[in-house]
Amino acid sequence: MAALNKRASEIMIDVGVSTATDITGFGLIGHLNEVLSASRCQARLNASRVPFFEEAVRLAETGVVPGGTKENRKSFEEVVEWSKDVAEVERLLMNDAQTSGGLLIFVPEKNKDSLISALQKENILAAHIGDVAEADKASVKRIFVSK
Repeated sequence: MAALNKRASEIMIDVGVSTATDITGFGLIGHLNEVLSASRCQARLNASRVPFFEEAVRLAETGVVPGGTKENRKSFEEVVEWSKDVAEVERLLMNDAQTSGGLLIFVPEKNKDSLISALQKENILAAHIGDVAEADKASVKRIFVSK
């Protein structure tokens, strides 16, 4: 949200990214769900690795949460399994409808460290927040979030 995605997109091409999407009104969970659904995969996220703006956390903790965020949380609940230790504020912010411009990037495991290093070298916030694997066909859940 703090910068244009031009340089990040150039780095992604150089490193060999599999796919990417910008995170907008459906939040991290909604956009992740779209990619996973289309690819028949599932993801395991680590909530403690997801970067949040401190002010967004403070506002959510005081109950200042947009209706769209609450709707996203409800809409995607059936595809998410939350670990008990993931705080409600993190659950809300991972569904935040106000997001704009952040990228959700999928890269082969062997290229992950190169991508993160290259982005960080350019002062672009980058974090490894989870992993993707083939979906368990027996489960409706696609996203598993732990602390």
